[in-house]
Amino acid sequence: MPQRVTTGAMMMCTFGVAPGTPSVLPDSRTMAGGLPAANIMDYVPMVDIAPFGMCMSP
Repeated sequence: MPQRVTTGAMMMCTFGVAPGTPSVLPDSRTMAGGLPAANIMDYVPMVDIAPFGMCMSP
């Protein structure tokens, strides 16, 4: 079973220098453990996913 991503989760990009937290927008309306949960459609950079700081990708 995949891990759930809820409000307050910490994510890290392998090429980023800082962790980020997802923003679960109210239009998802999915709950997991009493917290708003992200779904597969929550993938928009700068809207649902905060930047991970400076990118170190070549």
